[in-house]
Amino acid sequence: MAFSGLTDVDAAVRAAKQLRTQSTTITSLSGAISGIISRLHGAGWVGGDATQFATNDWPKARKQFATLAEAVTHLADELDRQIAEQAEASKADADLAPTGGGLPAGPSPDGDPTPSPTPEADQPVEGEWADYLRTTLSEELSAQEIEDLINQIDQAPEPYRSLFMEHYDEFSYKQDTSGFYNPVFDSIHLDFTTDANDPRGPFYTVLHEFGHGIDDKEKWFGMETGSYEIDGQNLYETLRADVEADLTNTVTQYSTDPDQRARVVDAIMNRTTDQLSADDAQVLADLQGYYSTALAGANANVASDIYGGITNNVIMGDYGHRDDPYYWYGLFGNPTGAQAEEFFAGFYAEQMMPSGPDSTLSQYFPNSTAFCEQMAQDMADS
Repeated sequence: MAFSGLTDVDAAVRAAKQLRTQSTTITSLSGAISGIISRLHGAGWVGGDATQFATNDWPKARKQFATLAEAVTHLADELDRQIAEQAEASKADADLAPTGGGLPAGPSPDGDPTPSPTPEADQPVEGEWADYLRTTLSEELSAQEIEDLINQIDQAPEPYRSLFMEHYDEFSYKQDTSGFYNPVFDSIHLDFTTDANDPRGPFYTVLHEFGHGIDDKEKWFGMETGSYEIDGQNLYETLRADVEADLTNTVTQYSTDPDQRARVVDAIMNRTTDQLSADDAQVLADLQGYYSTALAGANANVASDIYGGITNNVIMGDYGHRDDPYYWYGLFGNPTGAQAEEFFAGFYAEQMMPSGPDSTLSQYFPNSTAFCEQMAQDMADS
């Protein structure tokens, strides 16, 4: 938003301060509502209108207050920026204006041009969320790395930026040997010493785990990956359909027999590949070789992980969850829900990368990507 015709700088400064005061007040209201919601749940309010009150109406109001506070803060930031520009322009005019008996602006007597005003260095991003990260991450990242992360988040597209602003202060951040989100303590764990230079993109792990945190927090609004549906289909079912469609297309490279192709794909999707005949097993081996190359490298990390998640690691590339044999499917063969959770977290991190999401995301998961785009928008709007 531009404040055209900014002439009264003092009045503009006062207006910016008033906007920030209003933002603080609105944020306090949002925090108060959060406290009420927690107490209602803690008191065990369930059933009828009480459930609607505690799990829908008030959480929605909290989100609306938080969004409004962020919008007001952005207005104040924009006003401050234009105030600074106006002050700099005035300073430049004063420096270049001729004084009594002085030389006009232009070449100096010895032929050297008059030095131009030095452009003001980029101003750091302002806002409570930025200050929160500077304080919270001061022991995990260098000052420059923190500013890089803040700028990356500030320049992220909507609605993903707004989802970060909505939840940023709900988590703690812990240095650890691996990345994971702990929903019990609302803590995000990762190795901060390497995350700024993650081969998948800067700060990929912290934003991936933040995606898990968003998913966990949005369950109060009926938006978590385990329950959200579009046209009666949840995210796991959508992921499964995307994988099956791609396998069905790819297997044609390795078999001309439609029945054999159907048997191999069915065995992969239903995790019964140990029952394939020798001839069918060779087609499976060809597919595994194809995907181990196609899904190799950091750019295909989400696709590799989720193909492993749907096929229980029969088809995958370099990235995945290999350590826990029951991570994707439980003891009795039922999906654990990790497939949808990991896809949303990876999807969110990809949206927050400076270069945007890797093309393999929509290449291998066209319907699931559209699903998460809609879900993220609904999260931000609810």
